Amino acid sequence: MFFAASLLLGFFAASHAFAEADAVDTAISDVKKKLHDIEASKVPSEPVATSAKAEEKKPHRKKVKKTRDKDKDKDKDKAPKAEASGTPRPEPVAKTAAPVATPDRAAAAEAPSALKWQFVSKYQFVHVSRSGSSPESFHLENVDAKFDLDLDAAMGWKGWRLRTYVLGNFGGAPSAVAGDAQGSSNIEAAGDFVKIYEAHVEKSFADGAFSVLAGLRDLNADFYANDAAGLFLNSSFGVGTELAHTGVNGPSIFPTTATAIVIKSSSQAGFYMNAGAFDAVAGDLKKPLQSHFHYDPADGVLSITEAGFCAAAPDDKLIAATKVAIGMWQYSHPVAQISDEAAQDVNYGSYGIVETALPLRSSLFVRHGFANPRVNIIASNTAWGFTKSGILKSNGGDVIGLAVTEAAFGQQWAETQQDDARLSAGNRETAIELTWRIPVIEHVTVQPDFQHIARPSGVKNQGGPVNVGSVRIDFEF
Repeated sequence: MFFAASLLLGFFAASHAFAEADAVDTAISDVKKKLHDIEASKVPSEPVATSAKAEEKKPHRKKVKKTRDKDKDKDKDKAPKAEASGTPRPEPVAKTAAPVATPDRAAAAEAPSALKWQFVSKYQFVHVSRSGSSPESFHLENVDAKFDLDLDAAMGWKGWRLRTYVLGNFGGAPSAVAGDAQGSSNIEAAGDFVKIYEAHVEKSFADGAFSVLAGLRDLNADFYANDAAGLFLNSSFGVGTELAHTGVNGPSIFPTTATAIVIKSSSQAGFYMNAGAFDAVAGDLKKPLQSHFHYDPADGVLSITEAGFCAAAPDDKLIAATKVAIGMWQYSHPVAQISDEAAQDVNYGSYGIVETALPLRSSLFVRHGFANPRVNIIASNTAWGFTKSGILKSNGGDVIGLAVTEAAFGQQWAETQQDDARLSAGNRETAIELTWRIPVIEHVTVQPDFQHIARPSGVKNQGGPVNVGSVRIDFEF
């Protein structure tokens, strides 16, 4: 019916300049009659177009109207069911300069999606220079695709979630040239791959105050992490180097995760405790860059616990919250000592984190971690950093930061290197990093970064310090 009325309106507009007055009156009468019929059918009518520009938009309105008529018919079919179940039908939601929302559309707009996803693509261009050798450049690429399915919304399984994280990594190895132990880029991996990085189910209780997770999980997602440290690109600002260098194939961190069970609890006051048990061997030693869902008792278990207090940032533009935490970890199977392979010892360690928000949208953090020096090359890692947001804009979109991380090498390892005059007990690798993350347009950020690395891998007088300059571009959707 509305389609016929629109045709008559078009005919009236086209013939207005040429028809006689009585013909015009007849056309107007027809239009009024059609509009009256539309009113009687209780379908909202469109305003009569009086300009040439409005006439050009009529075909679009006709298409919208037909869609509304179909949606209304569907609503009429569904109405008896809604009344029978006692469920009130939602009211239509109209928006200015937009088609009138039908009840189905309004309900769909308000209902949360059961599946949430995030796609992040990172490109980093790295330049490494060192005295006595030619500078080299590298390109690194990291692609993350994360999917979070709310099984309560999808299937009615209250408190259950399913998460999957697909990781792709490509590019060179700047650390092979820099010779550093900590790793100047947190997206550098020994090889190119695409794999399932995380896949786990989680069940929450008491409105999320307590949860249990099982499956492939990155240890750094729940342990040894603070917000402000996440700004920096050096790998030591993720999991501390003293823990990152343990294990047969490393602990369950980038680029290879392990099967785990993680239990988390928290209170409304901000206190929390997390406990996890991870397969002590991440991945498959024969295929170290592939995902591996398994647990072998012969591998042993890496147990870790963290407890502390964490409060949300007072400003939504701040990068950091207030956090105080202490963590402890231990491998179940003893390992050979560095100085005497016939003797075995337990591989254990601990760490502490203090982070606080400061005035003027800034933050400060300090971290320190310790590992058993009898079985680990790196005995400790100390890091501190300062961040400030809103340098370019008052809304705090950009964040600049300065941080220092220092890895101390263990005494037993140094003693085994006595023949190397460049090494001695207490040698430390120190990296100073200055970085600035700047949003350019929506979904795109650019992050220039500079690192000065003194005594790479604890080695003195080997071509002097190393300078690593890079630019990272992130695309996030």
